[in-house]
Amino acid sequence: MLNKSQCQWLIAEEVPVTFQVGIVATDGVILASDTRLTNTTGIRTLSTTDKIICLDNPRMAYCWCGDLLQGNAAELFAVSSKDTILESTEIRTQLYQAGSRCIHQIYGDGPMQPASQRPLHTGGAALIAYIGKISVELWRLDITHFAVACPVRDKTSVGDALNPGIFLWKITIGQLH
Repeated sequence: MLNKSQCQWLIAEEVPVTFQVGIVATDGVILASDTRLTNTTGIRTLSTTDKIICLDNPRMAYCWCGDLLQGNAAELFAVSSKDTILESTEIRTQLYQAGSRCIHQIYGDGPMQPASQRPLHTGGAALIAYIGKISVELWRLDITHFAVACPVRDKTSVGDALNPGIFLWKITIGQLH
């Protein structure tokens, strides 16, 4: 396994595109993420950032793929659920509302605008590990022109389907079954 210091020779444009993994374990949730960030506000640029965010209030961690919209939706969910411990149904509702608010901020009331008038939102997903009343739950929030929040019972991966990580993930997980 390579660590970050062994890969310093790679420049941002050479790093493979985004890839995140979430696994529900017997005693918690595992989140893994790349650090690639594609900025789509104005000119499309690439950079690196920490994409796993850990919070104490609410007790949660999240990572995202796609543009900044997915990270913004997870952050909005965190703000809206601060100082409370949510039930599963409340998590789904608040994730959906956070995603929908972020979509509305960029599209307004017309998400199906002609391509030439559309903002540069490319879609993506956020993985959210939330410490609830009983246990840690893993959630997936997919955002394209609408938001969909779903609990993850065992494992999931998100990111660009052309990423070699997706291929290796499927082969490795396929061998574990």
